[in-house]
Amino acid sequence: MIPAEQREQLLKDLIEKNIEVIQLDIKDDSYQHRNHTGHGGGSHFTVRVVSELFRDMSLIERHQAIYQAVGEYMGKEFHALSINAKTPEEV
Repeated sequence: MIPAEQREQLLKDLIEKNIEVIQLDIKDDSYQHRNHTGHGGGSHFTVRVVSELFRDMSLIERHQAIYQAVGEYMGKEFHALSINAKTPEEV
């Protein structure tokens, strides 16, 4: 596992590498989950992604695109993601 303080940057890099992002905001929510199994520090994040890619995608497809971008790190480096995925017109 990578150090907790590097996970947010890893998440940003993975999303930006795999999705053409117009806007990306990431918030570390791990402090809210201190007593949860799998906490590990720096493992619960809220991501807000704005991209043209999401046009004509359902909410589930948008979430799947983000989980696909995170790939093998989900469940290892990242315990949970809260996702807000929008097109520019929806912002």
